[in-house]
Amino acid sequence: MTKATDIMGGALLAAGAVLAGREVLGRLREEDLAGQVAVITGGSKGLGFLLARELATEGCRVVICGRDQEDLARAQRTLEKRGARACRPVRCLRPRPGGADAR
Repeated sequence: MTKATDIMGGALLAAGAVLAGREVLGRLREEDLAGQVAVITGGSKGLGFLLARELATEGCRVVICGRDQEDLARAQRTLEKRGARACRPVRCLRPRPGGADAR
């Protein structure tokens, strides 16, 4: 594959993720989410963080999971500054396969 093909594939994947996220949030808004608990893996950044932010805006209590404690703390502060009533960060202990944190 060429670099241009890789870039195009990544752009299409990102566009698909955005559209899927919009659909999920649209359906969730039809329901009353106030007081419900949402557990979001990968919630410290990226699409997971955006979902956590939107669900908190809808009145959910959110639990965000991620590998990096500093990213989780930063995400929690940001969510609470934006009005999240209850946000609990949980560090996932499973290492990335082949990653620097694998043992």
